Amino acid sequence: MNKITDKIFKNVTKVEYSNAHGEIGFYKIISGVPDTSDFGPLTDTAANGDIIVGHSESGHHHVIEREDIEITEFAHDGMKIFHAIVKENKRLYQDASAPHEAQIIEAGEYIIGSLIDYDPFTKQARRVAD
Repeated sequence: MNKITDKIFKNVTKVEYSNAHGEIGFYKIISGVPDTSDFGPLTDTAANGDIIVGHSESGHHHVIEREDIEITEFAHDGMKIFHAIVKENKRLYQDASAPHEAQIIEAGEYIIGSLIDYDPFTKQARRVAD
């Protein structure tokens, strides 16, 4: 982990890696409280108002249905981390002609972010490309 994720998860005692959709990972908070003090309002939505949680390099975004979700985001070095409270099960989908299979995100509290590759030779982290 890095300083940012260390801070977010400092008071979280149990998480479950619940969903992966392309390069986007969903971490369900089972116990504890994430530190979201640096998070702000959501800035990116699809044309239909749904929430973009991941931009694909091909322009086909990873999107979650908007209704009954409280969501905030934190951006750092071109990467975004989201905090979501999902009140009812929601559909996660990709807006592409040949999309990843849609998934269901169960009600609960989540930290959502891009999966990261770390290159120990260059000592650089980069977002996983889908």
